[in-house]
Amino acid sequence: MVHGLRQNLLRQSKFLLAVILCVTLIHVSNAYGKAMLSHKSKTIFRGSTFTLKVNTKKKAKIKASNAKVSIKKSDAHSYKIKGLKAGTSTIKVTVKKKSYTCKVKVNAYINFSIVGYKGKKMMSKKIVYEKGDHAWDILKKSGASLKTKGFGFMLYVKSINGLAEKQHGATSGWMYSINGKAPNVGCNAYKVKAYDREKWYYVTGH
Repeated sequence: MVHGLRQNLLRQSKFLLAVILCVTLIHVSNAYGKAMLSHKSKTIFRGSTFTLKVNTKKKAKIKASNAKVSIKKSDAHSYKIKGLKAGTSTIKVTVKKKSYTCKVKVNAYINFSIVGYKGKKMMSKKIVYEKGDHAWDILKKSGASLKTKGFGFMLYVKSINGLAEKQHGATSGWMYSINGKAPNVGCNAYKVKAYDREKWYYVTGH
């Protein structure tokens, strides 16, 4: 009987120990499983914003490594980050002498659009600009389905998203403009600048 009682107490002790261990693990998981910052890194366009949340009720200090981003407090535990200049900035948040960082990359861009037959809008979006990009590079980055002929400075765009040259008349086809003006060189010869407006449009010749 004594032996049975000991075994019963041992089983109860093991069960109690398991419960305590489980509760401890849950507590530790909750304490450390949630990151202090809602983002460790973020990529945005110049002029765009995102919200950086600080997961603590304690007082936090925040600053950026340079003027490529601005920081505006939204509420007690979140901040609106805005891209001001192309480049990289590191946001440092300090809570009780411990620091956390979020690396922000701000991209320059091209305002890109495609207008098809009879003025149908086929695409409109911002595309990341990189120094040295040509109009052709931006078109490729758009993700549109393309058919071309020629190469180098003589490259010619025959079809975009299935809409092809001569599909609506012998002189129909694709042209492009930069900031409202049609360049007199091919798209692989024209270097664009950050924040240009690049538009591809379908003409019929009549």
